[in-house]
Amino acid sequence: MAVDLLEFQRNLWTRLQKARTTDVVSSRLAVSCAGQRLLLALPQTDSIMPLPRVASIPAVQSWYSGLVNVRGNLYGVIDLAEFLGGEPTIRNMNTRIVVVAQKLKVNAAIMVSHILGLQNLNRFKSRPIAKDAPAWIRAEYADENGDTWRELDLAVLTANERFMKVAALEVAI
Repeated sequence: MAVDLLEFQRNLWTRLQKARTTDVVSSRLAVSCAGQRLLLALPQTDSIMPLPRVASIPAVQSWYSGLVNVRGNLYGVIDLAEFLGGEPTIRNMNTRIVVVAQKLKVNAAIMVSHILGLQNLNRFKSRPIAKDAPAWIRAEYADENGDTWRELDLAVLTANERFMKVAALEVAI
């Protein structure tokens, strides 16, 4: 069965806009990254897009993919899988960037393997967060199959010192 990707994106966009206005408290954007199922709070995101052309930047961390132009604004693209310690994201037709909300005051976008749609937290069971989890893990859940979902706090992630230090070289002044 063929899937019309443009129609899928329009449908997802419509559902995202509806979720933003009706059920923001329990709706999350679900993504796949580094073999993990991750949830993002809708108010912490601005948009989702297919991976555009990324302009490479020299002397940066390997997880910093470069810059993209989104509606006339430049955003740094973070390969979230690699940043989290996994292998670099394989770039294909499913790869997307999620632009971080402007209210977080950082021009960043995170690259993910797949968009899994919207998930309602009411269908999950809360789990204790692992003791060794990074500070940007807001919550952990299990779905009806027992699969683990981790909710990222993009405000904490983007304020993290490591996230903000993209240079690979220290420059002496």
